[in-house]
This record gives sequence, structure tokens and C-alpha cells, in this order.
Amino acid sequence: MKPEAIEPALASLAMARLKTFDGTNSSCPPRILLSIRGRVFDVSSSKESYGPGGNYRLFAGSDVTKCLATMSLSESDLDDLGYMPGTPEEEAALVRWESRLGAMYSVVGYIEGDNRRHVKLKANDSLLDAKTHTTHEDTADGGKDACPFTGKKEGTCPFGFEGGGSVTKTGGKTQQLHESDTGECPWPFIMLHDPLGGWGKHRDKNVVLGVSASVALLSFVVVRWSQH
Repeated sequence: MKPEAIEPALASLAMARLKTFDGTNSSCPPRILLSIRGRVFDVSSSKESYGPGGNYRLFAGSDVTKCLATMSLSESDLDDLGYMPGTPEEEAALVRWESRLGAMYSVVGYIEGDNRRHVKLKANDSLLDAKTHTTHEDTADGGKDACPFTGKKEGTCPFGFEGGGSVTKTGGKTQQLHESDTGECPWPFIMLHDPLGGWGKHRDKNVVLGVSASVALLSFVVVRWSQH
């Protein structure tokens, strides 16, 4: 984890003010902040992903605790300051995300009245359906989008997960790594930046999602038609 660099002006940040740090503010360059369990992270270096037009612009200027713990991209799961993990799996996932963000970005403030950061969570990577991957030689990034966790053009996942066939070497030797460290990008996030790969790897989940969406749309149409 990077040392915290709390700024006096952000030491007790109101949620309404956090909303202004979404990459469209008047600061130069525009600043992008988000919060997890009351800790405010400065992710401005990853404006390609979190800023306007980025795949994860939804998270800019918001509390994303529930979204990360539940792998949700729904606006309804943003800014839920009362949320705490409801299952061991959610707890393990949240610990992983906090660890990744904390290693790449500094905590620059705290959300006013949000004391969830004081609750100690338990890490348990065995609950995250980790798979083992063998890495190989480094290759060019080929113009990939910058990762919002690192701000670097490495790997294929904008959350910093370097899935099968990614590059990781230490001391000139290849290593075996687990998904919780560099593994495949989790669904549904993979669908934003690698839809074809995500479809192949998570076909069943996408089919269920598609059927559910179709049923919901059909129900909506039927209800609207019955009202006329």
C-alpha cells in the first residue's frame, strides 16, 4: 500500500463535493477521485479510463465500494455508504480491489461521516475462483488502453489483471501466478474492453444475462401495452 497523502481540503470530504471530481472539473488538469469504504483515491493518472469517454467513467466522483465487491456496473450500486460485504466472497473481492488500488494510487482524503475503513476485512483468495497461469516473455503493448489501476499500457484488462498469456517475469525467470494477482479480468468488467474474449470465457453468464434482460424488456412492453 502507498503511504496515505491526506490533503487538508479533502480530509473530511462531503459526497456532494466528491461528485465534482469526475474529470470535468475546472482544475488543470481535471482531477478524478473515487472512494472505497470512505477512503478517497486520486486516480487522475488514469483519465483515459475514468475520465469522460472512458470505459469506467461511471466510477469517477463516486463511492464504488459496492460495485467492486459485487462486480457491478450498475449506477444503482454507486454511493451506497451503508454497504458492507454481505458474503465472504464479496469481502474477499473488496479486499483484493482495495489492495490493488492502494498499491497504485494514494489515498488523499476521507469521506465525511463514512467510518467503514476502520472495519478490518479478511482476505481469502481461495473464494475468488482463482486459476493458475504460466507467464511468458514480454511483448509490445500494441496500443492497448491504459489500465485505470496503474495508468500503464500493460496487460489486457483495464483493471490490471493480465490474463492467460500475459507478461510477468522476476529476475529473468517466468513464474506461475494466481488470478488474484494477475489473472483473468472478472466478469462483467471484461465485457467492456474485450467483449469477444468475455463471451467465449463467460458464455453461460452472458446467456443468462441476455435472457434476463429480454424477459425484463418483454414484461415492460406487456405492462405498457395493457395500460392502453
